[in-house]
Amino acid sequence: MKIATWNVNGIRARAAQVCEFLEREKPDVLCLQELKAGIDQVPEQCKTDNYHVYWHGSTLRVKKDQIDPTITAVGGVLSEYIPQLEYGKTADPAATIAEMRKKLKEAGFEDALKSIQADLDTWSKTHQAK
Repeated sequence: MKIATWNVNGIRARAAQVCEFLEREKPDVLCLQELKAGIDQVPEQCKTDNYHVYWHGSTLRVKKDQIDPTITAVGGVLSEYIPQLEYGKTADPAATIAEMRKKLKEAGFEDALKSIQADLDTWSKTHQAK
């Protein structure tokens, strides 16, 4: 799996380079920071149907055929709330945690957790120490 991250320092000024990078490198996951644009201001040429897009100031693009969108959505929720809680950037931590739990449930966290646990259980049966 190929994961790339890029501080583009303005998506509108670097639209061509972003498109070239996507075509050349074909990353499975692309994290873009410092877009300096709202989601509605991202140039059309940078939009593609091949990726799920998760946005919260920065953007995370994940190839649709590589990663389960539920797991990616859960990661998006966690990346939104964990820094706020870890660095004390919330006035009411209990309310923030309650809001995060609600969004995790909406993102399908419980089903994703069951799926991951089933995969781990299957793997451990074939890799147990003798």
